[in-house]
Amino acid sequence: MTATQNESDGDILWGVAAIAHYIKRSKRQTHYLISKRRIPVEKPGPKTITGSKSKISAALKGDVA
Repeated sequence: MTATQNESDGDILWGVAAIAHYIKRSKRQTHYLISKRRIPVEKPGPKTITGSKSKISAALKGDVA
């Protein structure tokens, strides 16, 4: 694990369920937001979705396009 990964581990949400819980939406609503690219996520694997708390919060507040 690199220093960059180590510092940002608390900022990363793993999976749609974790992202949904963080933004206080259902999994279905979260899937919709992801599909419309309203919240930024990454797909490190074929069935894995991760998101940064800070980037998601900024996107939902309108700070990031």
